[in-house]
Amino acid sequence: MKILLRADASEQLGASRAMRVMVLGGELARRGHDVTFASLKGSLNLLPLNHDDSAYSGIKKIELEEKDLNEISALKASAPKGAYDLAFVDGQHLTEKYEEALTSISKSLAVLDDAPTRKHMAKMLIDPAFGRRPVEYKDLLPHDASILTGARFAALRPEFLEMRPKSLARRGKSKVAARESKHIVVHFGLTDQHNLTCTILEALKQVETPVETTVVISCVNQHKEEVERACKSLKQEGKILVAHTDMASLLRDCDLVIGIPGNSAWERCCMGVPSFHVAVTSAHETINKNMAGIGAILDLGLHSTLTPDAVTKELNRHFTDELLLVTMSQSAALLCDGNGANRIVEHLETIN
Repeated sequence: MKILLRADASEQLGASRAMRVMVLGGELARRGHDVTFASLKGSLNLLPLNHDDSAYSGIKKIELEEKDLNEISALKASAPKGAYDLAFVDGQHLTEKYEEALTSISKSLAVLDDAPTRKHMAKMLIDPAFGRRPVEYKDLLPHDASILTGARFAALRPEFLEMRPKSLARRGKSKVAARESKHIVVHFGLTDQHNLTCTILEALKQVETPVETTVVISCVNQHKEEVERACKSLKQEGKILVAHTDMASLLRDCDLVIGIPGNSAWERCCMGVPSFHVAVTSAHETINKNMAGIGAILDLGLHSTLTPDAVTKELNRHFTDELLLVTMSQSAALLCDGNGANRIVEHLETIN
């Protein structure tokens, strides 16, 4: 099939949506489909992947100057003869009207969304949010549309599936207890506008267990200098990784991640990594509540109420009783097995 993928990344939008669509593009291209990825100018620079990787180098890429209906003309000019067989869209800012315009250059339409808050014209919708039910989209799609929901449809890069067995193997109680120091990864997404990273680093100063800290930030993080100073002030100086592309290896070798929900949450679940989550939006609050309800994460609450003392208290509690980390790891691993991209693509190939 000739397939158009459409998603954006920016400081305002984040990078999760564009990243998961690119992952699907890699799987589609691997299966022999003709794939084009279209995004606003600058989006590709924000994605945490190696674009020379053979999994993505075969994808045609189009950079667009505008995010309104005028861009349809640019997409039309690049469309293969006879139009695309399928357009796949992921973006809250890309409206139903935009989806309608896409039908002029594509025979079918599929969308990826995170909340049942708006109408779509798609033949297929995917929402990987944990706890989401297809009935929630019933009145927002054509009556014959297919609806795929739940974390089993989280699209992750293939390296997470590949490294999952080794990561899970190091999460048993005896192995966790044998590690005298703990490796913590702090990762608050593309921008970390509230500088939650430094709040967590302040909390780590008072943790009783020896801790090795790795902070992952993006190239557009505005708090880099402050983060650097905070890392140097730790008992054991923290390491900072900027625009890090090998998250699978990092997660495989760490004991705990502190961050926000999003596509990265499913990466952590796939690897069985215990996680503490902070909510920045109301959508985050819902996700955190659902995941904490089955023991897959610890919910640290809303960012505006987060304090270093509260984080320190929870870290000390979990490092004193390793069984807490072990059971959290087991619950997380049950949520996502890393096969979501394969499942989605198998369904996309049935659209006609």
